[in-house]
Amino acid sequence: MLLNFIQGNKNTPRGHAVVLARNSAGAVKVFATYCVVLPISFSLGKYLPAFMAGQFSDAAPELAGSVNAMPLPPLLEEVPDIEVLLKIAELREDDVIEYLTSSLDSDIQKMELASQICNEYGQLYITYIKENANNVLTTNYSAKLDESPEESGSIDFTLLSPANDRDELGEVAKLVGRMRDAITTSNKSLVEETRVALMDKKDHLSVKYRILDLIQAAQIPGEKGEKLANLYIQRAYKLLEEDYASIPKIEEEIRSLNQ
Repeated sequence: MLLNFIQGNKNTPRGHAVVLARNSAGAVKVFATYCVVLPISFSLGKYLPAFMAGQFSDAAPELAGSVNAMPLPPLLEEVPDIEVLLKIAELREDDVIEYLTSSLDSDIQKMELASQICNEYGQLYITYIKENANNVLTTNYSAKLDESPEESGSIDFTLLSPANDRDELGEVAKLVGRMRDAITTSNKSLVEETRVALMDKKDHLSVKYRILDLIQAAQIPGEKGEKLANLYIQRAYKLLEEDYASIPKIEEEIRSLNQ
């Protein structure tokens, strides 16, 4: 995706940008949204009541997952006065991005394009932050780096990059394997230790992955627990890979085993 920076520099993105979209056919209308790259990842689903979380993740799984860059409003809106918007962007020191497209006919297209552009901009920002993290830390924490670990504390790099669901799910799968082995050998202390570790992982992943259900299934002795745990892990990875067509069959197998 080719993003044209009217204001700002793609090599040093500020993390907040006015996004403009024009029809490549030369139409006069200009559409816009505002992209913000958050310094902290979070799941929108986490802040919904439990009875809504499942519906939310089914209707908009990409929003129920970890969020870093988001367009506000969520779809491109027609701008009545582009000059005023550009002046405001200049005063706010926003990046201004322009993108040419031939697909601005429906609200769905406008929403998808806003998300795609914002995600692309977010990746540029994250790359910039990662490449310059050492310089930032050297400037702001030079005194602390000379202190002992007990005095200075640890520097958490997780805020410099988006939450990686794939890595987290990989850790969850390993912990589930450890729990299953502990159950087989009747090692109750290891079962409890692993359960606590899994509960901690649950808090780092979206509710759409149903990690709590996975933890409960993994504690069931015998073949049923083994099969259920494997199915929940398969389901989580299918969601991660956006292979939504495969999920109904997996959920049917889960329901069958739970009956």
